[in-house]
Amino acid sequence: MVLLTPSTVSALISTSVIVISTVVLFLAGYKLQQNSIQNLQRHLREESQDYYANYGSPILNSRQREAIGSDGSDDIEDELPRDYLSSSGRTSRVSFDRGQSSGKKKAHVQLLNRPSTTDFCSALLYFDLLASNGSIESDHVLVYPSSIEKRMPTKDVYDILNRLRTRDVILHAVDVSGAWGRAPAESKILEAAATSLVTYDQIFYLRAPGIILSVDRLDNYFLTKPMTPEMLLKERKKFDKGKGTSAFMDLGQTWLSSRLSMSMSQLPAAFMTRRQYRADGRSTTRAYVPSAEVRRSFVVPSSKVSRFMMEDEKKRPAYAYFERDEGRRVKGNDNLYQIWRDELTRVCPGTTLDD
Repeated sequence: MVLLTPSTVSALISTSVIVISTVVLFLAGYKLQQNSIQNLQRHLREESQDYYANYGSPILNSRQREAIGSDGSDDIEDELPRDYLSSSGRTSRVSFDRGQSSGKKKAHVQLLNRPSTTDFCSALLYFDLLASNGSIESDHVLVYPSSIEKRMPTKDVYDILNRLRTRDVILHAVDVSGAWGRAPAESKILEAAATSLVTYDQIFYLRAPGIILSVDRLDNYFLTKPMTPEMLLKERKKFDKGKGTSAFMDLGQTWLSSRLSMSMSQLPAAFMTRRQYRADGRSTTRAYVPSAEVRRSFVVPSSKVSRFMMEDEKKRPAYAYFERDEGRRVKGNDNLYQIWRDELTRVCPGTTLDD
C-alpha cells in the first residue's frame, strides 16, 4: 500500500484543479468561437441573400440561386409584381441605371477577349442578322476588355467599333487588368461585366466568333421557358412511373439548370440566364445550358457541320462557332468557313481580316 503524504495530496489536488480549469476554459473558448463564427456566417449569408435576391447575379451557381427567395412553392412570375410593397409600406419599383441600355429586359450578349478584326467583324455580322431577322425585342451587347481601347486599337478595329455603335449595339469595355494571360479568360470578362448585365431579366449568350444559320430557330430556343425545379418535380409526379426516370428526363427539355463557374477559362458554347420574381418582390436568377437532346440542332462547332447538314434545312444547326487551335482559327467545314468569310467582307468592307 502506498502512503500519501499531505504534500503529495495537496499537489495532486492542485494539479487536478488546474487541469479541470484548463479544460473548462478551453471548452468555453471553443464554444464562444463557434458561436462567433456561426453569427458571422449568418450575418454574411443574410446580406448576400438580400443582395442577390434583389439583383440576381448571373454568375451564381444554380444551388445558390435555388436557395435564394425560394420556399419550394411555384408562386413565381417573370416580371416584378405590380403591387409589390417595400418594407416601408410604400409601393416599390426596382430601378436600375442601365447606362447605355434602352431599358429592355432581354439581351443578346457576345464576348470577345482579343483585338481581332475578324472577331469584332463577326460580332457585327451576328448583331446585324439579329436586327434584320430576329423577332425578339432585346438589347445587343458586346463585352470586351478595356485594354483593347487603351492600347490604341488598329484603325480597322476602331472602324468596326464605330459601326457597332451606329447599329445601337451596347459596348461594354470592362477592366480585367488582374486576369492572367495575354488574352483574359472569358469567365473573368463575364465576371467583370456582371454589374452591367445583372439589370436584365433574361440574357442569351453564344460563343464568338460564329455564324447564325437560322435566326428563327435561335429565337425559338431563346423564348422556350425552362422548367424550374418545382415544375420538374410536379411533372415527375404526374409522369407514369412505369416508364422510368430516363424516359421522364427525355420529355423535350430544351434548357437544363446549370452552374457558371468563374474558375473555368472558357464559358459554355451557349447559355441563358433568367430572373423570376416572387410575390414578395424577391427574385431568383438561374443559369441554363442546352440539353443534350437539342444541342446538336442548336449550337455546334463549325467542324461538326457537314455539307449534308448545310443542304438539309432540318439537319442544319441554328448557330455554328469557330474553334481555335493554338490561337489560330480552325476552318472545319471549308464551305461554311468560306460563307462566313464572305459575309464578313460584306459587312466590313475594306477591313483587313487578321485570321
